Amino acid sequence: MRRVELSRFAVTPLILASALGLGCSGEDSDSASPSNARHERWTAEDLLDVWGNAANDVWAVGSNGKVLHFDGKRWSSIESGSFDQLSGISGSGSDDIWAVGAHATALHWNGSEFGSTGESSPDELLGVWNSGPADVWATGVSYGVAFLSHFDGVSWEGASLNQAGSLWDVWGTGKDDVWAVGTGHGGIGFLLHFDGALWDFAGYDGPPLRSVWGAAPNDVWCVAYEGPIQHWDGTSWHAADTGEQRLLGIWGSAANDVWAVGPDGVIWHYDGASWAAYDSGVTDNLWAIWGSASDDVWSVGGDGTILHFDGQRWSLSMTTI
Repeated sequence: MRRVELSRFAVTPLILASALGLGCSGEDSDSASPSNARHERWTAEDLLDVWGNAANDVWAVGSNGKVLHFDGKRWSSIESGSFDQLSGISGSGSDDIWAVGAHATALHWNGSEFGSTGESSPDELLGVWNSGPADVWATGVSYGVAFLSHFDGVSWEGASLNQAGSLWDVWGTGKDDVWAVGTGHGGIGFLLHFDGALWDFAGYDGPPLRSVWGAAPNDVWCVAYEGPIQHWDGTSWHAADTGEQRLLGIWGSAANDVWAVGPDGVIWHYDGASWAAYDSGVTDNLWAIWGSASDDVWSVGGDGTILHFDGQRWSLSMTTI
């Protein structure tokens, strides 16, 4: 993976000077790191991200190269070809799915098998999002420095922030509206926006961030590891009335149906008016959340935890793998 300066993506020196950071996920001071979830489950691997193309096409990834697939009836293991920790998964269709992780692992599912498009390196990829096969963004950390990487359909090209930090997640509505979030040194958060031409810091000066999702370009939510949930209204960022929270993942089916998950089985829900805590029934660290509809939502976490929401309540998915 070739690394270039972030100025290659037209981020200004003034912006770079403000980007103070924190170390990589393995060295992060946050207590909820992928290696810290240790509760017993029927599969040993920590599950760190979940994404789906449809209700009968849901994917989860985690430690030791673990990849699981749900076909609408049961979960099963899929051979990934890797034993590296996989921290992120996303796709644009059933035959265009990306999983990323440690040692610059970047795996592509073409509809029948995974193939590697990355190169072995110290880089740790933490999040991934794509608008199509030729527009893939991954976020991560290398030697304690936060960076972004882009795949154009042929090769990856990276861009460092030149500051200590970790970019944990990336998400967008399209190739000209992409957000990346992370943690920075001294208790600040990274929040960058890409408009199709350049990356820029997006007027945010709050706590470190872990995940981002939105219903529209002017309706974007971010969760902080220690701080209130943040909302973008198209003009500025505002803290939601949730108090200090420890959250790791966020997703919604609509502007009035947004979910956030975190350590110790924490789940919050937004109904379009206010946020409220939900009972997950577990105490495991919940790392990520995704759904196909308001009554079909999945969350994954420590030691193989898989939770499902059917529109009424959350319950453990105990389908045999």
